[in-house]
This record gives sequence, C-alpha cells and structure tokens, in this order.
Amino acid sequence: MDNSRNEMICANGIWLFVPSLCIGVFLMAGFLPPPSPNLPASELAKIFAPGNFMLRAGMLIAMLGSCTFALPMMAVGAQLRRIEGPNPVLANLNNSMATLTCVANMLPCFLWLAISYKPTPPDVIVVLNDLAWFMFIGGICTQILLNAAQGICILSDKSGLDIYPRWLGYMNLFLIISFLPDVALPLFTTGPFTYSGILGFWVPAIGYFVWLWSNYIFTVKAIRRQSKEASSGVAPN
Repeated sequence: MDNSRNEMICANGIWLFVPSLCIGVFLMAGFLPPPSPNLPASELAKIFAPGNFMLRAGMLIAMLGSCTFALPMMAVGAQLRRIEGPNPVLANLNNSMATLTCVANMLPCFLWLAISYKPTPPDVIVVLNDLAWFMFIGGICTQILLNAAQGICILSDKSGLDIYPRWLGYMNLFLIISFLPDVALPLFTTGPFTYSGILGFWVPAIGYFVWLWSNYIFTVKAIRRQSKEASSGVAPN
C-alpha cells in the first residue's frame, strides 16, 4: 500500500521542529551561544529571573516542539524499511531512538522552566542549569544510536532503489564522531570541550543541522519517487 501522503506530512514535520528549537532555545531564551559554565552565579541568576518571560515562553515553545523531531525521523524510518525489506531492525532502531530523543530534548526545557518559575538561590540555579545542558547536549546516546542505524542501513543498501546517497551514510557516521566529545562534558569547565565550547557545542550543532536538512531533502525526493511509482502502476518496494 502506498502511504506517501502520510510520509510526506511526517517529513515536513522538520518545519515544526527546527523553528521551535531555534526560536525557543536560541532566540527567545538567548542560548546562542550557551552561557559559559564559568559564568558567575549572580549573572546566571539574572538570566533565570522569574521576570524573564521571554525565556519562559521560549522554553515552552521548545518543549512543545521537541516531540516533532519524531515526525521527520519516522519518515526516514519508512524509507529505511524499503532498504531493509522484511524484519527491518535498523528502521525500528531508528524509530525507537527518535522517540527517546524527543524525551531527552523535553527534559532540559522542564529544568530551565523550573529554575525560572520562582526565585531560586543562585547556587541551585548553577547546578540545575549545568544538569540541563548535560542532558540537552551531553545526553547524546540516543542520537548516536539513531545515526548509527541510519548510517549502517544506507551504506549496506543492496535494494537497488538508491533511496539515499552513500555520502549521507558517511555523514551519519561522521556526526557520531562529532558527538563523542559531548559525552565528556561533565569533565571540563573550561576550553573547547565545555557545553559552550567549539567541540562541545559548535561543531556538533552545525553538523546536526546540516544532517537534518540533508536528510529532509533526500527523504522528500524518495517519497515523491515512491508516489510516482505507485501512481504509474509500479508496486512500491
């Protein structure tokens, strides 16, 4: 059965996820770049003051939008199933890790909302803010497994459908490498490996958004090709 319409709807969920993340976390909350781990507690407390309604509204937008990450990943999962055929283990892994990643993206937003909800001692704000960033950037294990599933599936494609280019498979594996420094975030308070550093934030963040849009472009192309095959009477794989 051709399910191209629903797949296309899910693929275009990226237009909900990316704006909600960028507007909520980076623009409204002002977390671009993230506040330094060495920012004095008094300065950090000003950011999370209860009167900062812009930050709280941004966190609400990001929290509500974080679940939409699952939409484009489910569309990718549908195409991975076409590559794998029966018993699509990697497609299932992709989908389950996408769901867990949504949760991992929501929890830091709850923490940032909590410490800006009422007047909070600066020392408590410092600890909870660090925890939120460790989860938001350092809690990368589900994303790593997701990229591994996509990369391995694309590179082992013997279906002949040419759904994704091989370089996108390598991009997934490169992204895993770029994420590895984030696992070590709690070990550093200064330098490039912190959650505001070049290796802790900037390199993985840039790679992440390039990957997201590359995935979207080729998933949409695959869905359109699948739909044309179905409408022309060719049974979609």
